[in-house]
Amino acid sequence: MSKVKRRGFLAAVALAIPLTVAGAPAAFATAEPEIKVSGGLTQPTFSYKDAIREHVRVRSSVDSDGDGEKDLVRVDIIRPKESGSGLKVPVIMQESPYYDDR
Repeated sequence: MSKVKRRGFLAAVALAIPLTVAGAPAAFATAEPEIKVSGGLTQPTFSYKDAIREHVRVRSSVDSDGDGEKDLVRVDIIRPKESGSGLKVPVIMQESPYYDDR
């Protein structure tokens, strides 16, 4: 993927995540999660098993296949269920053309 195409893809993904998460109910978190440190390392706070999984498609700003249409990019979002009540959590983003398992 060229630098220009990659930049457009990253921009589309970066826009999709906040827009999708912003669609969560506009309530306030009841309590901040407790951050636990053991042996100098932070410990897991949220359950991966209970996480909310969302799949959205976002129109990118590039036409990488030259068909005259801007690319449609799939974005998979996995977030803690606690973020549905307005809790803000950091984003870890991994972009790759190899993750699409439709």
